[in-house]
Amino acid sequence: MKLTRSYDVGFKKLFSDKINVCWFITEIIPEPGLKNYSQLDIEIVATESINAQWKTRRSDMVYRLPYSSSWVYLLVEFQSRPNKQMHCRIYEYMFLIQKKYQTNKGLPLVVPVVLYNGTEKWFPVTQFADNIEYAEDFPEYAQRLNYIFIDVRDIPEDKLLNGNNVLAAALYIDQVATNPDSVVERLLELGKNIRIPEEQREELAEWLYHAVLKSYKIPQGEINELFAKSKILGVEEMFQSTAMKIKKGLTEEKKRIRLESRIEGRIEGRMEGRMEAQLEIARNLILEGAEDSFIAKVTGLDIEKVKELRNQQQKQ
Repeated sequence: MKLTRSYDVGFKKLFSDKINVCWFITEIIPEPGLKNYSQLDIEIVATESINAQWKTRRSDMVYRLPYSSSWVYLLVEFQSRPNKQMHCRIYEYMFLIQKKYQTNKGLPLVVPVVLYNGTEKWFPVTQFADNIEYAEDFPEYAQRLNYIFIDVRDIPEDKLLNGNNVLAAALYIDQVATNPDSVVERLLELGKNIRIPEEQREELAEWLYHAVLKSYKIPQGEINELFAKSKILGVEEMFQSTAMKIKKGLTEEKKRIRLESRIEGRIEGRMEGRMEAQLEIARNLILEGAEDSFIAKVTGLDIEKVKELRNQQQKQ
């Protein structure tokens, strides 16, 4: 049972909910200057409107936060695989944001964050100057900007379990997304520990529907059943039901794999038996003095195999 969901699409929706965003900014981003914001302070900026180049991208989120008498901007980039040119992409996005939202006071500050959930461990160079050749010889000309790198798997589990919002639950599952058995365990644990706000219940149901059940190819009928009941089910029941459906899918897949293995074994056994019979007939025909071409035609063996058998008998 393999995970097939899209990281960017699923998480962008979660990052459009200010309950989730406020928790992420104040609890997960390791920047002291961003710890005192509330949901009311956060303004979501549609990245598609920043520049025509962004219209085809769906993975980025930008937020405007009040600071002193002006604003700072927070850029969140979702990444599912290592990218050696990430600093260039971040630099480009920062410039586009600053260009669009510049004021008569100057360019706004942009705090860039890369949220990574790839299966491969990644240790990116986050300081732009460290990617510039001879930057140490010309320090006054090398960009000194930095970006914050967060690997989903490095976020402490207890912080996610205590998050009490859909994003915290999603990141908790995402840490083990490639292992469906672990996903089942964590779904059950979430049901017992996490408390989702009432206003996020529909969002939770939609996330379970699209990012979990559909991702593990649970039959559509069972997915529709859970989604239809989501308005009357409690949060714990939703997690438990999702876990049980994945567990059922795992059991059925294991049965299918065992059945396929047995069938393959039988086919291989029959093929081995058939091959041995062909070889025995060929050996007998060789003893009778039949020609190689005739033996190959009768047995279906390759002519080279027949010659090999003849050579073996001659040496005996």
